[in-house]
Amino acid sequence: MPAQAAVSVKKEALSKKTTKKVASKPLPKKKAKAVKVKDKKAIKSSAKKTTAKKTVNKPLSKKAAAAAKAAKGKKKIKPIKSRRSTGGAWSFDTMSEEAVVSDEALAKAAERKGRFEIGGRAGLFASTTGIFGEVRFPLLRMVGLATTSVRLSGGFAQEEEGFRRYVPVCLDGMLNFPAGYITGVENYLGGGVNYVALTSGRVPGAFGGQVFYGVEGSGFGGKLFGEVGYGFMRTGFSAAQKGLSLMVGYRK
Repeated sequence: MPAQAAVSVKKEALSKKTTKKVASKPLPKKKAKAVKVKDKKAIKSSAKKTTAKKTVNKPLSKKAAAAAKAAKGKKKIKPIKSRRSTGGAWSFDTMSEEAVVSDEALAKAAERKGRFEIGGRAGLFASTTGIFGEVRFPLLRMVGLATTSVRLSGGFAQEEEGFRRYVPVCLDGMLNFPAGYITGVENYLGGGVNYVALTSGRVPGAFGGQVFYGVEGSGFGGKLFGEVGYGFMRTGFSAAQKGLSLMVGYRK
């Protein structure tokens, strides 16, 4: 054989031997399982990354963001549970007229809490011509459907003949009824005592009293009212002045 052919045959033989040596041997079972587990974990992690990339929320538009804020701000309204009677028919709670009126009276009493009203009245007082200034203080106590108040007033009164003049001071307790309870307008009952602080001749008098009924309504930014009743004033040294009381007034 020629020398070049011999060299090529030797090279081929050597390459076959090296390939046989380099050929990978089969892995043991434990190593093969570990490789499979690693491959599965790698596949899962790659799948999670791809899904996370896909599920990234896109920024909301301005309108969508405003709608979401409005939906969050709204309060959830709880459904009203109705009561079922033993007979199986639906029953509904109804408020009587008296309950409605009492609620209105309580609301007005709460509004007047801590407030006082100033006003005046004029007309007949115990059959004398008189004019009075007054201050009303609301109380927080209720008597049935009526709110309570106290009135402090004072003024000047004169007999019809003009022989005697009086400076009475009055303290009255009042029950104020809402509209629709006795009449169609707001009204009140009252009574109290008076003291003649000064009479003709600069002489103090004695205690007297009065009872009255009044109606009132809104007007001129305040309350217009009228009263009718009976009263008497005493001086302690002359006949008592007594008779009809009929007065009109305004307060705010």
